[in-house]
Amino acid sequence: MAYQYGQQAVRTVTAVMALCGGTPVGGAAQPDSTGTPITVLGHLVLPADIGGRPALLVFDPIDGVILDQRWARANGVPIVDGAAAGHGGRVQVGGAGGERREAWFARDLDVVVGGVATAATRVVLPLDSLLREAIGHRVDGLVGLSAFPDAVVGVSPGRGLLQITPRSRFAPPHGARELPVRYDRGVRPILTLGLLLPDGRSISATTYFDFGMSGNLRFTTAFADRIGIVAAYCSRRLPTAADSSEVGLGGALSSLRIRVPAVTLAGASLATDLVATVARERVGADASPAWDVLVGWGLMRGADWWFDAGGGRLWVRPQPGTLPPRGSAEAGVAFQPIDGTPSEPLVVAAVEPGSAAAAAGLRTGDSIQVVAGGPVSGVDAERVETMLSRRAAAVVDLVVRGGGGVRAVSIRPRESLRPAGGC
Repeated sequence: MAYQYGQQAVRTVTAVMALCGGTPVGGAAQPDSTGTPITVLGHLVLPADIGGRPALLVFDPIDGVILDQRWARANGVPIVDGAAAGHGGRVQVGGAGGERREAWFARDLDVVVGGVATAATRVVLPLDSLLREAIGHRVDGLVGLSAFPDAVVGVSPGRGLLQITPRSRFAPPHGARELPVRYDRGVRPILTLGLLLPDGRSISATTYFDFGMSGNLRFTTAFADRIGIVAAYCSRRLPTAADSSEVGLGGALSSLRIRVPAVTLAGASLATDLVATVARERVGADASPAWDVLVGWGLMRGADWWFDAGGGRLWVRPQPGTLPPRGSAEAGVAFQPIDGTPSEPLVVAAVEPGSAAAAAGLRTGDSIQVVAGGPVSGVDAERVETMLSRRAAAVVDLVVRGGGGVRAVSIRPRESLRPAGGC
């Protein structure tokens, strides 16, 4: 699992709209307007009920449910260590990044997501301090597909909806296409991608859809070494950039940001001129796993998805008019984490010295009122970040409140990838 709080994404994408793997199915369509509202901020933030208390869980490819230790203690949830939970001793867990943490466990705690009680182990970790700023949202825990072994989990990033349907009552919606997939332990959807590299090589790569990753595509360290992708980009002085903005459960990640000419899935074009990252960690989940690359929500958010982990199936339906992909431009501004309240303002948390935002006069503490002629709030953070990353040298006009008044600010984002920039 990798999180990002920055500007990594697709520059130009023919995208999920071009997917044609599988055969269209014409089953009974699920209502497009029903479901549980979710917040999309580079991640899917799902409302939950935990022991009768409201909480927010991030959808992630984990096994079961992970609760934040801060939330558990604040809500009086009894927790025990691995030895007391029957695991034969204390338990250490990790993720992307090299750090490991002790896992605690919650007993007899009902967790309901989307109106459905989960069947899952409740692991407790100190998540909030690690992920709140990385995600840009309050974090009470994580939930994975294995929490719903008898259901189909449908997510629509564009429409902000979650649907959990018993498998026995599910019919693929009209226009959805089934993709060839297998699931790793009921947690990760595994597929095969085709990659076109700048040196003309066309290669196949095993991928899993990491819906806990806000970026687009991430090469694992072992796969990148095997195909020599860093050497290929650096020797040709292709546009690259070092990237240390990503965070995983195992701490900070070290990456090289690159462009990939083309990506295909199930024989169809998924993306062109894709901005991706290459993992450089030697330890942690992205170092040498059983897959080659990870696909995140940056690439998936242009469609509706239905995951049937227990039945080993996956469907996709393009959703026109969704949030456009981000680009490789950077403005040098970060926004404060939010709690998901629609009226909550979008407030600048930091401005990078010497950045385009700094040159435009944006300041820490400024509240963004209007972007490109339209009003915004905290829940629009991803949309604003996307606008600020779409194209270098394209001006984005804002109206901000701060310093005792209201003023206009025009930001001209700068290209972040430069010839051999990360080499």
